[in-house]
Amino acid sequence: MAMELGAGYISKALLQNLVIPEIAKRLAGKAGEKGAKLKDIDKPEWLRKIGQWLDDHPVGTPEKVEKIINAHQEKIVRELTEHKGELSDLGQQIFDVVNELKERIDNAQLTGEDKAFLAEVKKNFDPDEFEKRLEKILKKNVDVDSQKIHDELTIFFNNMGWDDKLDVIDSKLDLVLKNISEGIEDIKGRLDRIERSKRIEIRYLPEAPPDVSDFVDRETYLDDLRNRLAKKNTIVIQGIAGIGKTQLAARLKKDIESEYVSFWKELRDVDTFDSVTRNLAGFLRKNRDSELAEYIEDGATDHDTIITMLLGSLENKNYVLFFDNYHVVENKEIHDLFKQFKDRLKGSTIVITTRNPPPFVQIDLDESNITEKGIEGFELEATKVYLEQMGVNVSEEQLTEINRRMGGHPLSLSMFVSVTKNKKGEMEAGEILNKLPKKGRLEKYLYNNIYERLNDDEQRVLEAISVFRTPVLLDACVYVAKGGNVKKTLILLEEKLLVKEKGDLYYLHDLIRDFSYNLIDDPKEYHRRAGEYYAQLEKTPENILETTYHMIKDAGVINNEVISYLIDAPEDFYTSMVVFDILLGHTDIKSNKIINLLNKLVNVDNLNVLQSFANNLGDLFSKLNKKDRKYIFELITELLKKDNPQILTGIVRSSGIILRSDPEPMLPILGKLFSEKSPLDFYIIQYIVESQHYTDETVALLKKALDRYRKKGNLSYKMALEALKRGGIEVEVEEYIIPINQLKGKTTDELIETLDRLIEEGKDVILDFSILILNQIAEESPEGTSKLLKKIVGLSNDSITRLFNIDKVLAKVIRNSPGLIEPFIYDDNIFSKFVGLRALDLIKQERPDITKEFVTPLIDDSDQLLQCMAKITLEEVEENVGEQTKPVGGIIDGIKIVSKFMKNHQMVYNALRGQVSLTEPRQFYTAIWIFEKSIEKSDPEKIVRILDALGLENPTIKNIVMWFIGTTKGHPVGMITIFDKIVLIRGTLDDKFAGISVIGELGCLAPQKACKILKRYNRDDEYSFIREFALWALIKIYDPSPEEAEKYLRDFLNDPNENLKIIADVTLNGIGIVAAA
Repeated sequence: MAMELGAGYISKALLQNLVIPEIAKRLAGKAGEKGAKLKDIDKPEWLRKIGQWLDDHPVGTPEKVEKIINAHQEKIVRELTEHKGELSDLGQQIFDVVNELKERIDNAQLTGEDKAFLAEVKKNFDPDEFEKRLEKILKKNVDVDSQKIHDELTIFFNNMGWDDKLDVIDSKLDLVLKNISEGIEDIKGRLDRIERSKRIEIRYLPEAPPDVSDFVDRETYLDDLRNRLAKKNTIVIQGIAGIGKTQLAARLKKDIESEYVSFWKELRDVDTFDSVTRNLAGFLRKNRDSELAEYIEDGATDHDTIITMLLGSLENKNYVLFFDNYHVVENKEIHDLFKQFKDRLKGSTIVITTRNPPPFVQIDLDESNITEKGIEGFELEATKVYLEQMGVNVSEEQLTEINRRMGGHPLSLSMFVSVTKNKKGEMEAGEILNKLPKKGRLEKYLYNNIYERLNDDEQRVLEAISVFRTPVLLDACVYVAKGGNVKKTLILLEEKLLVKEKGDLYYLHDLIRDFSYNLIDDPKEYHRRAGEYYAQLEKTPENILETTYHMIKDAGVINNEVISYLIDAPEDFYTSMVVFDILLGHTDIKSNKIINLLNKLVNVDNLNVLQSFANNLGDLFSKLNKKDRKYIFELITELLKKDNPQILTGIVRSSGIILRSDPEPMLPILGKLFSEKSPLDFYIIQYIVESQHYTDETVALLKKALDRYRKKGNLSYKMALEALKRGGIEVEVEEYIIPINQLKGKTTDELIETLDRLIEEGKDVILDFSILILNQIAEESPEGTSKLLKKIVGLSNDSITRLFNIDKVLAKVIRNSPGLIEPFIYDDNIFSKFVGLRALDLIKQERPDITKEFVTPLIDDSDQLLQCMAKITLEEVEENVGEQTKPVGGIIDGIKIVSKFMKNHQMVYNALRGQVSLTEPRQFYTAIWIFEKSIEKSDPEKIVRILDALGLENPTIKNIVMWFIGTTKGHPVGMITIFDKIVLIRGTLDDKFAGISVIGELGCLAPQKACKILKRYNRDDEYSFIREFALWALIKIYDPSPEEAEKYLRDFLNDPNENLKIIADVTLNGIGIVAAA
């Protein structure tokens, strides 16, 4: 849909395009003068303001501005506005003054300086370049009112004093509008054709529930369930395997057909959010509601919108939706969907069958919308009725023994009947009963006795069906069983109660399927034929999963056949993610066509796919043979051309695995990314350190890092230094020790003065140590503390985690001295504003008045991210969030869901990491902000809005983040366990940094558990910088839980690193303030 552009917008865009190159030229000229101050730039006055701003912000040095301008003269607008760090603020400064100039033009109030400047711009006016810029701007809107644009641009350029250029401007405008008009129909046609080729078609093939003609007993259960349909929106039928859950649900569906419109779906472990919601969209379309189906068919994928539309379509329709076998679901997004049903569905009912409590049911909370119905075995009388109905006669004594031994279990009774089916008389049943094992699995014994009595055709067909994971058509059974009258054999197996049929589909109960499959000597041939059968079908994501599952079961590896099949798969996002899952989910790839598939994936026009690809390059690399690995570097080259921060981050993260195996081709790539003050430098150094690969190239790069970061002495410097020492490389270093003797025994004023001087040196360890001391004196010296915190913020744009220590100290200051927040809130530095806002957030419960007063102006800030955070903070003030909001999720959600991902935890972890760019400090800040909010009692749905403000709209990530926020507060021990098992267990430096930091934050909620994990890194870790991370994590815990953390902190008093000893000592014993004379 075109954005509505008015002439005012167009004239503004044109003005920016015309005058910014002139501004850039003047800045570059002044920047090139040795020792120049940009505030001394020539007129006009407003341009001098930009120079003054640059002089005051050392990151945006004149030299850097000149370099960017000279290198990117043609792209100056984009470079100034999109370049990360301080220069993005510079772009905003320039746009602000240009907008002020536009206002003066609109009002015909140009100053003499303005006129002189615009006259200089007019001298360089290039009509052809103007045409290009105008066309680019107007193409953003095909519905522009051409006459209105003519009239308003005429007035605008007249006011600029460009009346002699009006003929040229008018003619160019006419030409551009004509070109756009002529091209638009062709473009629309091509777009329509492309969209139609990518269009998803929602088709509804109703699933039939199993036959219930032999249904016995359960009338009490049925009556109870029928009564609850009108009262509850979710009904859970729960029981052990084979107890009759599916039969009960199917009978309920049959009984209510005259009262309700119903839907039936058997869930599978391969189901996803998309497969479930598409089934429901098809069901709704069949019932004359096509809105959701059309939305999905148009290519829309936003999960929140789909859920909202789905709930709206189901509301007050009296639909009953049955979902069988919920216990097989592993997909987090499906759990989230059903939680939304439970929380928000009105006027329709969800019925699920499951062996285990579903994760979305919180057993510790009052669930007014949900009811659980546990299913037990038949009572004695029902067992008797069932056996009589099946034609098996037994004595009262035998009946009692059967019921006792089998517990009324319907599947066991069914198999018992099958064994006795060809026997006559009471003695035969008694004989079988006597042979039943006293201990062990009755079902297995009974099945083995059944299997022995089957003929060859019956055994072959049963084995063939057992390889399928889902119900299948007769065609599939015939294709895989090969030979004989398969249909007739299936009928015989149904009569023997082994095969079940629902509609046109045949299937086995899970237990019978497992037993049958385990009796096959070599299932590969069956899997080969099953793969061939599925490969003939349409390449839907579900069919792709089934096809490759059987192909890999047959071959034992991902071979050429699998890869050739995947190469021809559709290119939509969902299918691409399925392909990644297949590649990463199997150990061995033995195919000379894998590079063809990877080439196809790297050229998919979907940023989310490319980000995931980049993050998993290392794992893909490790699966390839030596010959194919070289092509990974060509793919990396293609990805680098995308120039996307998340993709660059993924490449650097993947480099850790690649460096350990094949460092030579990877090092030049990292060398190019190791640019001046790049946020990626830290990670590049980290992976080189971890690879322990010492060549001339790595040593040169590490030495370059030493020189670059020597002054700050930051973590990059420490890692490079330790790596060089371990490699036996001699380096001249002077270890910096915290000058503790200059700080102890001082008055508060003297301490503030000394810290002020030390902070000027910019050493990282001093900045962090100063925050520790300021935390101890904040209430005694609020003004001095505030001043130094402000200075530290200005030196910490490359250390986002430090900002979250600063805000806690600042919160102490402003509780009683609220005016001291103003230098932070009203600063130009966005991170000062972030720190100020977060400090106000921390005191919102005890001082809501202060929070409201200073946060309210921020909701109109030009920065959307800050706006969103401010709005959330104000909403929480009104709701008194800390007292009332319950955490969402719970340990059932957490442990159960994540434990199911354990087998593929690397993919899950990378999915989360892949959404945060290491080159974008604002994204990194937001990630930590979300984590901090998760420790509070914040509403997940409210907090997750921040992802939209940041441009991270991936619905999967939103759902995971919502679960994380909701679970953390309620179950910190479980969450710490998850981080320990998923992150720290990997053992890489990257994961240690992340895991230790997170566990330190969570330690305020579960100090004992956190401290025990952190103890591993107190003295045992080989790297001192990891021990330093563990120390700061323990210090976070020490403030709220001193007794628990103290014994672990004392270990650091004997650490070989002098600075760690000093930090631990000051934490435990204080800095030792003396009273003023």
